[in-house]
Amino acid sequence: MAGAGSVGEWQPAAAVAGVEAEFVGCDGVMRREPLSGCWNVAFGRVAPVRAFASFRGQRNRPGLWWFATTAEHVGHESWLERDRLMALDADPEVVG
Repeated sequence: MAGAGSVGEWQPAAAVAGVEAEFVGCDGVMRREPLSGCWNVAFGRVAPVRAFASFRGQRNRPGLWWFATTAEHVGHESWLERDRLMALDADPEVVG
């Protein structure tokens, strides 16, 4: 058996050491916290960090997908992302 820290062994604490997440919480306050302390943050409910660009002639196809699982629109920036949303929406194990 491989010892701690050996190549190929995933260690969650080491993987997120020094990594921070910056987000605007549901209360509207900008936060910057270590990723290891964000496990209880409902990122599906925080405000988007930027708007999707939309202009004539652009090559990608942004839009909104009605996500029946959560009964709300979810933004996507491409048809590939839209297709993934469709698959997730059809998966009974996905709850949000």
